[in-house]
Amino acid sequence: TQPKLTQATVDSVKNHSQEIFVQCLYMLPVVGNAMSLSDVGMDIYRIVSQPGESKSFTAWGILAIDAIGVIPAAGNASRPARAVVREVLLAFAKGAGAAVLVDLFWATAGGDAIAFMEQLDEKLKGWLSEIDGGIADVSRTVRSFVKDPVSAGKQMGLIKENTGFLSWLPTGEEVTLHGIDELLKLSGQRDTILKWLDAFDANRSAMLKQAFGDAATAGTLIFMAAQVVAEIKRRKARGIPSHTAHAAPGTMEKPHIKPGEHRETTQKGAKPSDLPAKDGCGCPATASKRPVNYAMGDENLEQTDFALDGVTPIVWTRRYRSSLCAYDASPLGARWTSPYHLSIDEHDSGALTFFDPDARAVPLPAVPLGDSIEVPSEQLTISRVDARTLQLAYPDGSREVYEQSRTVKTSRYRLVARTGRDGLGLTLSYNDKDELTGITDGAENTIRIENVNGRVAAIYRIGLHGSRDEAIAQYTYSPEGDLIEHRDVLHHARTYVYQHHLLTRYTDFNGNPANLEWDALGRSAATSAQSRCVRTWIAKDTILDREMNVHALAPKEDTRFEYHREHWYTKVTDSEGNATIHRYDQHNRIILVEHPDGTSDAFNWNENNQLVSTKNALGQVQRFEYDEQGRVSAVTDALSQTTR
Repeated sequence: TQPKLTQATVDSVKNHSQEIFVQCLYMLPVVGNAMSLSDVGMDIYRIVSQPGESKSFTAWGILAIDAIGVIPAAGNASRPARAVVREVLLAFAKGAGAAVLVDLFWATAGGDAIAFMEQLDEKLKGWLSEIDGGIADVSRTVRSFVKDPVSAGKQMGLIKENTGFLSWLPTGEEVTLHGIDELLKLSGQRDTILKWLDAFDANRSAMLKQAFGDAATAGTLIFMAAQVVAEIKRRKARGIPSHTAHAAPGTMEKPHIKPGEHRETTQKGAKPSDLPAKDGCGCPATASKRPVNYAMGDENLEQTDFALDGVTPIVWTRRYRSSLCAYDASPLGARWTSPYHLSIDEHDSGALTFFDPDARAVPLPAVPLGDSIEVPSEQLTISRVDARTLQLAYPDGSREVYEQSRTVKTSRYRLVARTGRDGLGLTLSYNDKDELTGITDGAENTIRIENVNGRVAAIYRIGLHGSRDEAIAQYTYSPEGDLIEHRDVLHHARTYVYQHHLLTRYTDFNGNPANLEWDALGRSAATSAQSRCVRTWIAKDTILDREMNVHALAPKEDTRFEYHREHWYTKVTDSEGNATIHRYDQHNRIILVEHPDGTSDAFNWNENNQLVSTKNALGQVQRFEYDEQGRVSAVTDALSQTTR
């Protein structure tokens, strides 16, 4: 199958200036090399457009690695060998240890690749001038097409004539062409890009020389290569066997590479899902202590306000998810929900969106009247009972019924009943405004919910045997609709502070505050739901807390987050400077946790989002099997003992 070339309008392009570099490089007349042109284009764009990158050795080093394919001498190694070199060095530059990388290398590369890697530090010393020349050709190509842009149709013709382009493209790969002329028109940056390239060419040779460095200069390419080469030789000398690698570090087209496989990858690979992974059983942990989701970067705060025992308990646990903009008008405050505020939205096409207990917006298929559809990835079956009623059935035998309001037009399907496999459960009641007003187990466990201006103001436990109703929770909101205070049955208070519905601070019942800092998207109301938390810490404030004690003002549990969505991992650094890498797959499921001491824990998943095995730092493996209902049916431990 030949690679597929398609033309498309520029409407779908998010970054027009960056795409100009990629599209221009598709015109580069290369023959028989394994270089990913889109990677090199984005590397150069990053260097010329982002502050500080033009002086970053790492940025120039990554560009050099991505350009290794232009070196004729590298043709002596197989394409997988060159690709492994790139990914190993990329991961090393991002903080991975040599031992971990050699584990990866031995598990994914063959004999010629190992021989190639053993001489890499020496090879790099001889490649500098050729890489410099190759990147100069790249820069000239971009410059020529920016000066004299062509349409997508013209690009198609040029590429079809360029057999070199088709030779490096993987079989069956699809490349979308966007007209360079249209991209330039929309970006309005023709002159700016030419100035960027002037500065790039002026600094190129000097920066590449510094980025290559030598074996004695930490952080340089040759230093990193020397460390990996030394580790390989050490293992060979001691006869240390290779270990199984669970994920290839660096940029990935598909983030999880099984042992013995290797695929050449690109920064323009599969886009991660916008849907967060389910919380599951807590193994592996999907969020930090505060808690920030490792893959998505959104805050996921859970707080239980009360739990009432009964035939069926009522456990009122609120959950705030900073990305849940569909709940900006939530009766619990913007982006807060609870197990009793679940809902299903129906679109014009008939497709559904389920706002689930993890506060995720889960897409579900359209369901014809009287039909049921199983959704294995969510471990549920959805049925349309009638025109206004949907039912969700779960593997444990429990069911939930959702109904549309008969008094409020265009309303979501809201939860009206939840029952267990024994038939016992809870019934939820609503008023004419579609506000939740009560929950009961049908026996003696009943609460009444008081709403004011569309928000839950107070919750009362219905008194028994003539006793008075008791207020067990009270809530206060800001004019913007944010929850700013919760008081419990003893009138102890928890408080909350926001910016554009993003939680920036919250206190516990003792007044101890937790603080959150968000990235640039959090500065605008229009983009706040896409914002990611970059720092969490505990500390009091001189103004909000009227605190003057230096110890109380000093940050504690200071944790910082670096998101590398294009490389499928998040780096979490604690207050001591220890960094943990959380790697995830295209479904945002954690697949590898790399600890500061160099050890790691691995997690494997099946297509139904079920955890099928774990491997800890000691190499101990635990496996899980599931029945047709999605329930765990067998667990096999590290000693191969199986419990069913």
